[in-house]
Amino acid sequence: MTLAEAAAEADVLAQAGDERALAALRSRWDDELEAAARNADYRVRSQAYRAIAQFRFRQKLELLRRGLEDESPAARGSALIALESLSRGHPGDVNAYRSLLHELAARDPNVAVRRLAVICLKNGSPHRDTIQLLEGIAESEDSDAELRKTARAVGSALRKKAVMEHAVETLRLLEIPHEVRVLSAHRTPEALAAYVPEVEGRGAEVFVAAAGGAAHLAGAVASQTLRPVLGVPMHSQSLGGLDSLLSTVQMPAGVPVGTLAIGRAGAVNAALLAAAILARTDAQLEVRLRRFREEQAQAVLEIGDPSA
Repeated sequence: MTLAEAAAEADVLAQAGDERALAALRSRWDDELEAAARNADYRVRSQAYRAIAQFRFRQKLELLRRGLEDESPAARGSALIALESLSRGHPGDVNAYRSLLHELAARDPNVAVRRLAVICLKNGSPHRDTIQLLEGIAESEDSDAELRKTARAVGSALRKKAVMEHAVETLRLLEIPHEVRVLSAHRTPEALAAYVPEVEGRGAEVFVAAAGGAAHLAGAVASQTLRPVLGVPMHSQSLGGLDSLLSTVQMPAGVPVGTLAIGRAGAVNAALLAAAILARTDAQLEVRLRRFREEQAQAVLEIGDPSA
């Protein structure tokens, strides 16, 4: 069996959820994968970097740094594809290589590598300097058209994520398990349709969806589930978020979406409303939510007379 064949088998095992067999396969191919990543032939190195993702080999993330700095654009591209795959739901993986990804996105001589670096940044935290870099690429008339389009889309996603970080922070404060995915009702309809029943099967009880413009994400989610769906309209450049608000709130009778305020306030309140829904069957969460409200009230009372 070759490394490529073993990696393909590992991918099948991972998709089937057979962690025991996958772990055994990783153990057998560990040394060979390491050696392949250091092979003189760029094609072998490229295969090794792709295999890291197929094996779901999170322990080899540091090896990907070697790939990101490889002299071969094919190897750099393979390392970026692997990093993008492994970092879904793990923003820290991208954050660890953020400076290097910025360099690749801005200056790599290969436009395909630049585009892959931009796509990787989508899985990281919405840092201001990352968003500014993407805006610069999107607005540069010297950049490749596809690269500009990708940078614009990823920049938009990160701006939304920055707003939704307030929802995530509130959920963490209330100790509510959650996960975050970047999906689009229009650009990734198949992935969205697959994700909703899959995460519901894993125990999701409430969905919070944020979108801007023709903001159909919350409605698209609601069409796939009977669980409560809360929509957060995002600010937009054209109409300041009014388009997002109307697109989210104006659902047809029969497919409800609970719509919150535009932007940060809506993100925080979506998390709090989700908490209130969950607290109906979780006494400990109800206690934490009540304490949150009491501390919030006390913080206001402690401000005192602003004119004094």
